[in-house]
Amino acid sequence: MFSSNPATPWVPLPTPEALARNPLIVDAGLATRPPPLPFLLALAYRLRDRSRLSADLRCINDRRTHAFAARLGVPAHVVQLTLLVEDKRFWRHPGIDLLAVHRAALLNLHRRGRLQGASTIPEQLIKLGGSRSKTLLARSRRAALAALLIATNDRRTVLEAYLRCVYFGRGAYGIRAAARTYFKLPIEHLDAAQAFFLAERIALPNAARPSRIANLIERPGIRLVMRDALTELPVMYGRHFGLQAEYALRRVLSA
Repeated sequence: MFSSNPATPWVPLPTPEALARNPLIVDAGLATRPPPLPFLLALAYRLRDRSRLSADLRCINDRRTHAFAARLGVPAHVVQLTLLVEDKRFWRHPGIDLLAVHRAALLNLHRRGRLQGASTIPEQLIKLGGSRSKTLLARSRRAALAALLIATNDRRTVLEAYLRCVYFGRGAYGIRAAARTYFKLPIEHLDAAQAFFLAERIALPNAARPSRIANLIERPGIRLVMRDALTELPVMYGRHFGLQAEYALRRVLSA
């Protein structure tokens, strides 16, 4: 309420323009100007890293991740790394990861070259059984079907179907076939480095892109799950993709 005391006159608030012209405020560096772009970028990256760490830890520690691994009879790191690489919010999103879509849109807006994707595991499963068109209409249809898939099915069933059907390269469909094709091992015996290698094959079945691998192994959750197994990656990639891939990964890990 306004004061009824006549000795206290009402003083209007200064406008932003008046504040900006005030020499006391200008001299103190408090003029109403937007913060510098480097500050905003640093803040954005800090918030991104904090959000990324939180999402990674939720994915790793989610009881459903461990229960699903036990259901398949595989080590937990096989499921953890697959989800971290492909869809770390799988247990929580409604079939569409809006945060990933927003991130990909920003990256694609400001970065040249290869576009950043944001497909969830349900969307990829829909794509496996239908059109791979990249038009806006086709993407919207896949997103709607992915939401319906999650709404009408158990997530464990969706994830199991995905791991059984997705292509890993070299004629291997499904993670069990991929483990035998690349490592001549049953899936139950895969170590963390081998599990990461297979998870990374899903997006690029027949190629190794060091820049992509570098971005993945910078992720705190992936480093946490792999630990010392990171040092095994150069030799493993060299064995399957040649010495050039091995040397490129050694440079990435030593940077």
